Amino acid sequence: MQLFFQMRQHIAVALLVAAMFLVGVVKISNAAVPVTEQEAKQQKADSILQITQEYIKRGLYPQAEAQLAAMEQECSPFLNDEQKEKAKDLTGQVQTAMAERRKIAAAIKQSDEFMDKGDASSAKSLLQQVQGSPYLSEAERKMVAESLKKAESGLTQQQQSLEQQAEPQITQSEPNQPHQPQSASTTEPNQPQPQAAEPAPQPQAVVVTQPAPAATQPVAEPNTVSAQQENSYLQEVRRKQAVQISYTKAVVNDALNKTDEALVKKDFEAARSSLRRAVSTIEHNQMLLGDEYAPTKALLTQKEEQVGVEEKNYSAQQIQAKQQEADQITKQLRETMDTQRAQAIQKYMEQAYAFQAEEDYDGAMGQLNQLLAIDPRNQRALIMKKTLENTIRWREQISVQRKSDKEEMELLLEANRQSIPYSKEYNYPRDWKDITEKRKKEPERSPVDAAINKQLDQIVDLSTLTETTPFGEAIEILKKSADPPLSIVVLWKDLSDNAFIQQSTPINMSGLTAIPLRIGLESILKSVSSGGMVPLGYMIQYGTITIATTDNLPTANENRVYDISELNSPPANYDEYNGGMMGG
Repeated sequence: MQLFFQMRQHIAVALLVAAMFLVGVVKISNAAVPVTEQEAKQQKADSILQITQEYIKRGLYPQAEAQLAAMEQECSPFLNDEQKEKAKDLTGQVQTAMAERRKIAAAIKQSDEFMDKGDASSAKSLLQQVQGSPYLSEAERKMVAESLKKAESGLTQQQQSLEQQAEPQITQSEPNQPHQPQSASTTEPNQPQPQAAEPAPQPQAVVVTQPAPAATQPVAEPNTVSAQQENSYLQEVRRKQAVQISYTKAVVNDALNKTDEALVKKDFEAARSSLRRAVSTIEHNQMLLGDEYAPTKALLTQKEEQVGVEEKNYSAQQIQAKQQEADQITKQLRETMDTQRAQAIQKYMEQAYAFQAEEDYDGAMGQLNQLLAIDPRNQRALIMKKTLENTIRWREQISVQRKSDKEEMELLLEANRQSIPYSKEYNYPRDWKDITEKRKKEPERSPVDAAINKQLDQIVDLSTLTETTPFGEAIEILKKSADPPLSIVVLWKDLSDNAFIQQSTPINMSGLTAIPLRIGLESILKSVSSGGMVPLGYMIQYGTITIATTDNLPTANENRVYDISELNSPPANYDEYNGGMMGG
């Protein structure tokens, strides 16, 4: 039975792999073309998970475990949360099923050993334990049911054999019973007397009341009848023994004939069942067979060995035939896969050329990356990818050069424009110096901003800060170090996206004592951003301190009023002086 299970499993694996290849080919041809490597790996992981589920449905748990291991090795970094959860669930199912399958295999093997030893009761108990297991296939479930029927049949035959064996023992005990004269007088020599073994009290009473002279003749009569009964019993025992021996030989011959018929039909289980019944019969009638027991047992053993050899050869032939069939199917599928692969490569190349013709070099690079994921050594794709990379860099260089030339030309034109000697000049007012100084004065701050600046100049104690203090907690300490507490707003999203700084990021500096609050704030911002590429800064506006990256700080716009009266003044007129001089 174990060998049969293995043969069926090999056949099922080959056919299932063939079916999965066909499903994979159809899905590859119908599925959307992945754009990135992650999408390609996730599609492959989905295919492996579907194959694993199919393996589990068919009871092929070792193959399912191998599929999950391959997916873990190839696609683990690219799996999404749903695929990871599904893989974890399938792994648990496979491990549980394999443990149960090992228990079932051990129970079936032990039941076969019990049946070989003639212990049908123990075999039946083990088979009943695994009969209801959900991890049995339909074919295995039928075979377990048939084995249960055979075990029950063996128990019935053992009971009948025990009853037949007990019958001659009862018969042999009859000659030892006392024989009564009255019963013997009606006994024929060639007929067995089933009632001779029973005591008859009434005839004994008759013998006692007879006269003494007549007692001498009846004394010899009972002895004569007893000898005849003994001969009859011996003949009956020999007859029954001959019948049982004949029956045993008939059972053995019938078993051998049925075994030969079963071997012709390749029904090895039926052949073994016939031989087991014959072995059970000769074991129970071993005493009756005498010297014939050993050669009969040897004949049955030889026939059982023949069954084993023929079953092994037949199984090997079946496995070889199925393997050849599976190899043929696999070869055809590989040819189909190669054709599909070549078509996909051709499609990617055509699309890459189309994108290149449209000067969409990024799209062409995407198609080439997909092609190289299928065939990493494709020379055409590698050469075209290198060419596109050089083209993209060359176009960038051309763009930069054109922009540089344009700016240089603009600068040259502006310089030439500035060097134009205009004939008329502007006439500045007399107080132009005062106007200039007025523009240089710093605009006055609002009262709330002035108050914040005054608080930042306070001397505070920041000794509670340590190198491992989170940035968010340090900001809270700065808020509460001033009286009243400062209003500080941190643009956390800007810090996370551009500077990779979180609230839990350590400040990497020790605490300071007796320093201005402004210096403490600037030191913390500088220390936190020291390991990054983007510096942090702060700005005071409307009574609030805003902390962000320097590029994303809010712009402090102020409304300023300028005196442009000098722009409206009439230009200087030097012709008057020149004319006067010339006129004099």
